[in-house]
Parts: sequence; structure tokens; C-alpha cells
Amino acid sequence: MGLLQDIKAAANNWWVFIIMGAIFIILGFYIMSVPAESFVALTVLLAIGMFFDGIGDIFFSITNRTRMHGWGWHLAIGCMSALLGISLIMYPEVGMRVLPLYVGFWILLKGALLSGVAFELKRHDNGYWWLVLFLGGLNGLFGILMILNPLFGATVIVVIAGLGIISIGVSLIFVAFRVRHFKSLLPQDAQVIE
Repeated sequence: MGLLQDIKAAANNWWVFIIMGAIFIILGFYIMSVPAESFVALTVLLAIGMFFDGIGDIFFSITNRTRMHGWGWHLAIGCMSALLGISLIMYPEVGMRVLPLYVGFWILLKGALLSGVAFELKRHDNGYWWLVLFLGGLNGLFGILMILNPLFGATVIVVIAGLGIISIGVSLIFVAFRVRHFKSLLPQDAQVIE
């Protein structure tokens, strides 16, 4: 069974992506409104966001493990996101020094995950695969910028982090509506054959 069929099978939980996406859009705009002097607040907010993103991915993968091929990738990325968030919460002084690397790595992971979804959509002739690929690539670009230039300056880091997080939120909401669309295509009594 391919990823597209897995998404159809897991379509009952499409709303998880909406909630996660809305949280990230709000978080991204809030981060950009925080002045560069509030770098500590940025560290804490991003740690909380990473942690809950990880919990959302873990929840989605575990609740769909019997219906979704490759659910382990979602679980692994969810665990990494949650662990990054916990480490930033536990060691904020270290977190402030390495914040661009943490955020960059996290955004890069999410971009890679979305790019994989895009290629699976393309393989199944979905007309919107290119938009998911663009958004995944945009996430990857934000992540690489954060990793390669950690001394950008607090203001630029705040803006890039905010835009990257907004991009993640928009991507998750787009994926949610695509998953919901797949659910509407299935007959009510459809059963998944493994």
C-alpha cells in the first residue's frame, strides 16, 4: 500500500493537521512581532511549539499505525521534534546560543517530510503536488539559511523563524484539506485491505 492509500486510510484524523497548522501560523506571527531583545521568549515559544508539533506527529502516527504504511517516519520525526523542544526547555541558556541551529534543523525536517508527501502525490497524479513540493522546499530553504548563518542577528533570525513556522502551518492546513478531500472520495463503508 502506498502513502496515498495510507493517507486515505488515516483520513479520519485530518483535523489534527488543521489544529497543528493553526497553532504554527499564530506562533509564527507572534514570533515576528517580538522584538529581537526578547530572544529568551523566542527560545521558550519555539521549544513549546517544537514539543507540541512532535506530540501531534506522534499521536497521528500511533493512531494510524495499523492503517498507514511508513507510519514510523512520522513517529521518528515526531520524537525528534519533541526531544528538540524538551532540550530547549531544559537548557534555555544553551538553547539561546544554538537556537538558529535547532530551529533550522527542525524546519529542514518538516520541509523534507512535506517534500516526500509531494512526490507521493505526484506519483498518483494529484494536481496539487507542486504546491506541497514548493512549500516543503520553502521550509527546507528557511532551515538551511538558519543552519548556515547562525549569527545573522536576532532580528533576522526572528523573521526567518517566524516565516518558516508560518510556512509549516500553511503547509499543514493545505495537507489537512487534501486528506479531508480523500476522505470524501471514499464510500462510507470502504474498508482498507492490507
